[in-house]
Amino acid sequence: MDCAKLLTLIGLSLNMLGVVLLAFFATPAHGLRSDGAESFGIQNDSTNKRIRKYWIYVAITIFAYFIIALGFAFQAYPLI
Repeated sequence: MDCAKLLTLIGLSLNMLGVVLLAFFATPAHGLRSDGAESFGIQNDSTNKRIRKYWIYVAITIFAYFIIALGFAFQAYPLI
């Protein structure tokens, strides 16, 4: 397998990984506050647990966008 095909395959794999991460761990688009609360309803979880979950999801979302951009760069490199 030549280098161009290998880079394209790596890029596609990174893009798929990024999309899967976004599908499972993206922060909701609707009013998720920085304390991790999603609504005004009664929350059973502790506030610290919700805050930690919120920031973990933010970190995974940023990482997923980075992986998608890196995958795009791997795919575009052989064309340059």
